[in-house]
Amino acid sequence: MDNTGGDDNLVLGLILFFVGLVLNILITFWIVLVKFNEIKRDKTYIQEIRAEMAEFMAALEENVSGYVTLMERMQKDASSVLENVNRKLRLIEKENQKLEQSRQTYNDLVKKKPLVSSVIDIQKSGSTERIMDSTYGNSTKDAPINNRKSLNDLSLQLRNNVRDSGDSHDMKPSTSVEESKVKSSSKIRPSVQIAAMWRDGMDAKEIAEKLNLSMGEVELALELMGSRRS
Repeated sequence: MDNTGGDDNLVLGLILFFVGLVLNILITFWIVLVKFNEIKRDKTYIQEIRAEMAEFMAALEENVSGYVTLMERMQKDASSVLENVNRKLRLIEKENQKLEQSRQTYNDLVKKKPLVSSVIDIQKSGSTERIMDSTYGNSTKDAPINNRKSLNDLSLQLRNNVRDSGDSHDMKPSTSVEESKVKSSSKIRPSVQIAAMWRDGMDAKEIAEKLNLSMGEVELALELMGSRRS
């Protein structure tokens, strides 16, 4: 009886042991299976995240490339616009310089207009030599007559000056004659006087001092009458 009871307890203990072992194995397998599923699920999630990140990075790179291209194009456009503006500014500066030169030339022409007009009138009429001969007594057929008329006019002016001043003894004849020549020559146009003085051998400086003109005006008159003199 005692041995039978001991065997039963041993068998019961073995059964309980195997049952516990099986349960432990089952529980461990279940835990491992659950963890494996979780790992698999996490791995799939990570792969999805990586795929989304790759797509995002590709889109971002494309956008950045587009922005870079756009910025380069805008920079080129800005450079082109700046170059056009600089070119237009240079053109405007050149036009201003031309306008300034034109204005200066116009002012010079306005100042020299009377002299140029008188020279042109003389050249058109073709009477330069006749006027010079009648004015300064060149060797022509009418020179003696014109000289006599000039002397008569000068003597008449001398008598008038002596009568007006009341002091005929203190006056010098040479001075009065010179003043009378200047007064009579002042009625003649400057271009005629310049031409005659030039023919008499005076240079441009002496002519300018004599007629109270600038060197530029005298040289211009001589240049315009050059073809006529030649």
